[in-house]
Amino acid sequence: MQGNRFLTKILFIICVALAPVAQWCSTAYAQDIFDPYTLHEIRIEIAQTGWFDTLDQWYDASLDGSAKQFMAAGITIDGNTLKKSSGIRFKGQYSNTGFPGLKKPFRIHFNKFSDKQDYEGIKKINLHNLAGDPSFLREFVSYDMLRYAGIAAPRVSFTKLFINNTYWGCYLIAEEPEDKLFLKQNFNTDEGNLFDNADDTRMEWRGADPLLYPELKLQTKDKAGAWDKLLEWIKLFNTCFDYDFQQRLYEKFDIDGYLKVLAMDVFLNNWDSYADNGRNYFIYDNPETGKLHWIPWDYNLAMWKKNLALFPKDNDSKYNYKPLIWRISENEFLKEKYYKTFCTLLNKVIDTYPLEEKTTAITSLIRDAVEADTMKFFSNDAFHKNRTEGVTVNMLRSSIATDVWLPGITSLLSARKDTLRALLKNGGCACNTVTDDNEVPGVFIKIFPNPVTSTLTIYTEERDDSVYPVEVMMYDKLGRQVKHISLGTIHGTTQLDVTDMPDGIYTLKIQLHSKTTITRIVKI
Repeated sequence: MQGNRFLTKILFIICVALAPVAQWCSTAYAQDIFDPYTLHEIRIEIAQTGWFDTLDQWYDASLDGSAKQFMAAGITIDGNTLKKSSGIRFKGQYSNTGFPGLKKPFRIHFNKFSDKQDYEGIKKINLHNLAGDPSFLREFVSYDMLRYAGIAAPRVSFTKLFINNTYWGCYLIAEEPEDKLFLKQNFNTDEGNLFDNADDTRMEWRGADPLLYPELKLQTKDKAGAWDKLLEWIKLFNTCFDYDFQQRLYEKFDIDGYLKVLAMDVFLNNWDSYADNGRNYFIYDNPETGKLHWIPWDYNLAMWKKNLALFPKDNDSKYNYKPLIWRISENEFLKEKYYKTFCTLLNKVIDTYPLEEKTTAITSLIRDAVEADTMKFFSNDAFHKNRTEGVTVNMLRSSIATDVWLPGITSLLSARKDTLRALLKNGGCACNTVTDDNEVPGVFIKIFPNPVTSTLTIYTEERDDSVYPVEVMMYDKLGRQVKHISLGTIHGTTQLDVTDMPDGIYTLKIQLHSKTTITRIVKI
């Protein structure tokens, strides 16, 4: 195992040297357990008799509302044995109940019975059973691409899992967003409030009482005011239709970060997400930025043949969007921002991501472990084919055994690029013309008050942290220019002093980003 780690470090040094020409090389991994180019080995020792049935009973009880219970277990990772017992339990929803057998997904808390215990600074990890994925690649590729795009997403790697010296199969190690280390590394602080989407939700406004949102769970300390920003945000995108909605949304929410997540979910056909299925995400209230940040989660059902639209609709409706998705789609500025974000990801991230090289390397890395995995859900033949080819497999869908066709990973994602570029072009955004994901021309929303006596406020839909030059020309009723002034937007607004102008009707010509808006005002 030491030899593997030494080789990994040598490969990292080579990657750093070749970084300008080898963008797919791994970045530094402060925790060896998340090194994706090492096939890890985790050994779990459980002394309790009938441990599997007990964990299963505890899991079923948790689905009925009982507290989640952990069983004591000894943990050895890559030959390193933790001194004290860790806590282990079953996890998941469809990946657990939808796939009968012994290969269950696990949650491990290294510090459950000893608060100071960790592994390489990590307190919690997940062991995912790759349910619904004969290729074993869907979650790895999804999370790897998300991180490649600069999105705060969990790190992942593969492991051979042994329980009481019995080989339990090939699993994916997934970083836990609830772990303080994850929050510190991605947001520079773990002092914020973290919320987990624990069940299906549209995130509709139901009122200011946190108890009205049982599908959202506060995972950090329940201190006074912990829910305030989250509830203000939900209320905002459900009920606010004022002219400055977009500005207020930017103040409360990392909308640029979420537009990236939404675009990647659509590209990856990740239908088991908020936009389509209303699930699988965390929200972090970051005290350093004062904003809420979206953390994507759970991609084992990505890359199915769903052909998600640019704005996915509810999975149970042909017409309705989730409230947050609808507000993005109906707001001209946010919609254009999303389209250009999508194009930038296609041009600069998706096109440059070494999909063929990485999937080939990972498949080679885990091949022997997968072939020896007698508890996996699909055949070796399906594993060998599904990286590039579509396969038909049988699984429970709505509790009924159903044949499901799953497209090949590389062929699907290659086709998605062309499909989405065509959809974006039809929506008015040709990706070959997009060069800067921040250059989104503003849209004039409102000029007020009108009539005006002294100061006219001009509102433009622009990012709240940007300042743009605005040219304002004022003409009297005879068409003569009576005022020409250069202004600058601050938080999307600027003001024009008309105190010195005689009463009457005037025409305003306002120029921003080569766009011109003409409107009339009344000075009284």
